Amino acid sequence: MSLKYPAFDRNEYNFVSSDLTIVDVALRYKESVDKINALTVERNTKALRESTDVSHLVDEVVAMAKVLNLYEKNEVKRVDNLRMSVKRYQELKGAGYSTPILNNEIRAIVGDIARHYFTFDIKKFRDDVSKCIEIDASVQEPLKKELQSLHGKIVAEKEKLKQILDSVATCCVSGVLPKAFKGRKRVTGKPASEQVQLDRSFAEFILSCFVTDWKERASMFTIPVTVTGIAIGTMSGPKRDLWFGAFNKLGLNKVVNTRPVYMWIKDDGSVSKSGQISFKK
Repeated sequence: MSLKYPAFDRNEYNFVSSDLTIVDVALRYKESVDKINALTVERNTKALRESTDVSHLVDEVVAMAKVLNLYEKNEVKRVDNLRMSVKRYQELKGAGYSTPILNNEIRAIVGDIARHYFTFDIKKFRDDVSKCIEIDASVQEPLKKELQSLHGKIVAEKEKLKQILDSVATCCVSGVLPKAFKGRKRVTGKPASEQVQLDRSFAEFILSCFVTDWKERASMFTIPVTVTGIAIGTMSGPKRDLWFGAFNKLGLNKVVNTRPVYMWIKDDGSVSKSGQISFKK
């Protein structure tokens, strides 16, 4: 079966500076986030281990979640339960009248249905609980210092992450974040402190989309392509080397041709009928 040509908007990432510094920023961002997550896990694990009573609370909540099937993975069982609930709901609603008993049963059915679609994130729960543990005099001094040290490292790394997000604007043409991207508008005109937070959130969105889009799309071609599906091998020397370098930095060479869907397009916008290309530099 022949491959179709992509319909990605070639102008979608036109706001990204041609030097592709956004790739290095994206890698620094991931490194910082991973470090924060690792430090948080270490800190939370130590804190929970010290507080026996809270550890017991966590175990009891997790056990209760299992009893309530809050993370039931059996799709067939869930659909069967839903089918029975829907049938009973229709029966009650079809009765044509309302009583306190009927209303209570209807509410119970609605709650039961909702319960089957709740998810219980154990990791998130443990993280949140650990934040509620007070580091007081009952904590042994060596551990207390260790927890405080880990907290300090987390705070420092989060400050570093803010600086990384602030630098995203420098990766854009004219050093300014775009007015809009993928249907999301950049909010402006807010007080300074609020504006900084909004811009960081928008910058984070841009980084996430750029890396996710490129990785997703790279797997759909039989050869290395840009984030908008242009065959990198059809570019001129310096430009080609820059894109190949960025492509490899993100490890996209590992996903090429994993599920080919599209035929590549040349840098000049033309297409190749043969699908053959030379990568000589």
